[in-house]
Amino acid sequence: MRVFPDTSVLFPVRLINLIMRSHAVGVIEVVWTDELLDELTRVLQAKKGLTRSRADGIAERLRSWASAGRIDPTKYRHLTVSMTGPDADDHVHAAAASVAADVLLTANPGDFPERDLGRCRVLTPDALFAELATEFAREFALLLVDSSSALRSPSRTPPELLDDLRAIGLAGFADLVEPQLHG
Repeated sequence: MRVFPDTSVLFPVRLINLIMRSHAVGVIEVVWTDELLDELTRVLQAKKGLTRSRADGIAERLRSWASAGRIDPTKYRHLTVSMTGPDADDHVHAAAASVAADVLLTANPGDFPERDLGRCRVLTPDALFAELATEFAREFALLLVDSSSALRSPSRTPPELLDDLRAIGLAGFADLVEPQLHG
């Protein structure tokens, strides 16, 4: 499943970690555009108070983790003029997702009208990851175990990571994966 993450889902860190680890183990394939990474850098500076260098570093990590996922601008830029969503800044994302993704992942589904996206579905993080957890619950449990072992400051157990994910709106996903941690 090819997933285009809107900037709104590329923070907090627990969410981008889940997205990128899911990509790394092959549960999803992250696709992106240069415009998305530029916007991410701007948003991380403006809303999260990161320095330009730190924000660029996060964007660069996403670029390197999913290097094969870059969408060629010639495939979508011409479509931006026909986009109808309420936020003109999102038109480029909708256009790119419409030609290269199965899912546009966003915290703001109302910003992406179905008519703009063709076959691409708009899903929230909880909807996408709950859907995936119905098929890959064991894989996600293993991913959380691996992720928790990599955390040092602060360290987190897999159940604590699930609690973190619940706190950022992924309760459905967490409820599906939790039994696998104990089974």
